[in-house]
Amino acid sequence: MSKADIPKLNLALKAEHYAIYGYGVVGARQTGPVRAQTTALWEAHRARRDQLAGLVTAEGGRPAASEPSYPMPAAKSPAALAALLEDAVLDGYVALSGASTGTLRRLAAQAMQEAMNRRVRWARAGTEEAFPGLNPSDVTPSSSP
Repeated sequence: MSKADIPKLNLALKAEHYAIYGYGVVGARQTGPVRAQTTALWEAHRARRDQLAGLVTAEGGRPAASEPSYPMPAAKSPAALAALLEDAVLDGYVALSGASTGTLRRLAAQAMQEAMNRRVRWARAGTEEAFPGLNPSDVTPSSSP
């Protein structure tokens, strides 16, 4: 890792801060199993935030701080808001995919894959069946968020 990677790490870190705040908003509007899933995703973003902050600190940089609040985009439902949050996370990792080390590039790729997986799941929540007649397990990713 090089010092040139610190701004890229901080962009990803800012996206994680945004997602953490946003999942607090999403979770506040949920109950039951959906709230538990939202809480698990909130915790996953917190863990990634901590990982990124540690990487920035280890390189002698200063981790980007979280804002006191973030404007949330207009969304028709909590699931639609969560999908938009994952879009922002995806965008936050794009620069890191060009980092100087394979380790950071793999981290970016994994984070973007996870964000896209969550984005697709949220976008499909409450929508009509995309492939009528097919078993949902045949078209639903089986990996955890």
